[in-house]
Amino acid sequence: MKLFFKIGYNILAWVILISLLFLSGIVQRDTDGSSGTINLETILSFFAYASVHLFLPIYFHHLVLIKKLFYKSRLVLYVISVFLLVTVVTVVSYFAFETSIFITFVTTILALIIGAGFFMSKEALTNKLQLEDEKESQVEMKMKLLQEQVNPHFLYNVLNSIYNLAMFKPKLMPGVILKLSDLFRYSLESAKEQNVSLLDEIKFIDNYIDLQRLRLEKTMITWEKNINQLQHLYIAPMLLITFIENSFKHGAQATVDNSYINLKISTQKSILFFSIKNNAMDNGLENTSRIGLKNVKKRLQLIYPNRHKLTITKTLNSFQVNLEIQL
Repeated sequence: MKLFFKIGYNILAWVILISLLFLSGIVQRDTDGSSGTINLETILSFFAYASVHLFLPIYFHHLVLIKKLFYKSRLVLYVISVFLLVTVVTVVSYFAFETSIFITFVTTILALIIGAGFFMSKEALTNKLQLEDEKESQVEMKMKLLQEQVNPHFLYNVLNSIYNLAMFKPKLMPGVILKLSDLFRYSLESAKEQNVSLLDEIKFIDNYIDLQRLRLEKTMITWEKNINQLQHLYIAPMLLITFIENSFKHGAQATVDNSYINLKISTQKSILFFSIKNNAMDNGLENTSRIGLKNVKKRLQLIYPNRHKLTITKTLNSFQVNLEIQL
């Protein structure tokens, strides 16, 4: 896209400049009464004239005078050099092509001004595009780094859960290992992608919740889903799992009665609504210095700037997270 932009910009510039030169040639033919017949000799003569009148002066003006003098604030020397350049072009054109001194002098100055304007504006746009590329690269690097931090944090917490199951419920381990392999496979494969299917992300959450149900038999877990199966929505991978992990880790305790976790997810057109609520047994959700929550907040800011709304509410008896994302 940027290559086409550069090529198109240069073509436009030269079309305008050559049109200016062509018009000046018509004016001179009308002035001296010469014929306007176009043949091979006329074309070759025109391109020779264009080289002397346009190509060489414009490039010399931009590459030497502007860059070496104008940009370095050597303005007096720049003005003198431009005057000498225009004079040389006018004299050469007069003797070589028998052109009008006045018309050649004026059109040369106009060509230098127009050429300088095109070159400067092109450089400004190129610099702007380069800055945008650098910003995009920085954002991509930050997102990749944050996403890479999710996997070790998630795997560490899952392994802790598996350890507890292995200690107290060893008979469940064959089924647990199968679910664990699915979780690991998804976490590794999704890490390579910038976006994943929302349905795949929900299936991943299903497996994680099933695993936690085995560990937390006394915890009342509700998981409500209202997703349009026909809608092809995509989301950043493993974005929601941090909030779910925190609820299980800091809210639900297997040894305490009446603990609960309520999860809801739904979509309305391209807007995702997610909420999770658990009884207040720890300050895990409140402590924003924790790696997981800091990470997910940064990812939301980078991936969905001005397209998400996150609220974390604490009461004496509960923690609640509400997240709204424009996918």
